[in-house]
Amino acid sequence: MRWEFTRGDELVRSVRAVDTATHPDYQGQGIFTRLTLHGIDELREEGCSFVFNTPNEQSRPGYLKMGWRVVGQPHVFFRPRSATAALKMLRSRTPAERWSSPSNLGAPAAEILSDARGLQALLDSLPRVASLRTRHTAKTLEWRYGSELLSYRIVTGAAGIEDGIAVVRVRQRGDAREAALCEVIAPNDDARARKALVKAVTNQVDADYVLRLGTNRDGLLPLPKQGPILTWRGVAETEMPALDDWMLTLGDIELF
Repeated sequence: MRWEFTRGDELVRSVRAVDTATHPDYQGQGIFTRLTLHGIDELREEGCSFVFNTPNEQSRPGYLKMGWRVVGQPHVFFRPRSATAALKMLRSRTPAERWSSPSNLGAPAAEILSDARGLQALLDSLPRVASLRTRHTAKTLEWRYGSELLSYRIVTGAAGIEDGIAVVRVRQRGDAREAALCEVIAPNDDARARKALVKAVTNQVDADYVLRLGTNRDGLLPLPKQGPILTWRGVAETEMPALDDWMLTLGDIELF
């Protein structure tokens, strides 16, 4: 999947590796490896900088054999709604459901994302950063979160989009309802505005806890040694960015 980052003033073109499947009758014959390495060669000709993904424990060894390297585990933060909810979360250490659960939080994402002009103004206010950050536009956010099938919800700031947005989806994880906080975009990336958005989500969401991945806590609690393992494969670039050089969100790496 084509993926664009910004790094300062630089546009970094990359690829996010997603699902690959081989028919059972042809597994173990090197087909996956040959297809993948052939794809890397084509990406090199196109000027792609690197490939990134978060393979599970079963598929990670295969990627590492093909030259992928482990970047590390992005930071995970959470906030339970109550002590009972925290216990429910601790007992629900199973994979989350693929599909979202119904939620009344905020408004349907498609409704908020239809304001392309307001959304682009919010994105344009973000300062440049030296880390790798996904290059979003109003169109990419609509593509990523606007599908009614995925049931994303958006909480806006007090004055609407101009005060920022938080993109959330509620899903079941075992016996617990989890609110996956996928994006928090505040005007000028203002810390107080970010915290206000996160607080609004934690106060209003119909879930047991809020879960977030990224570099900013914004009032949430750290959840160490949890979450996916980020891996990287150089294509045009040969120097792997350190974990602290990535500004990934949960929306950047979750399956959708």
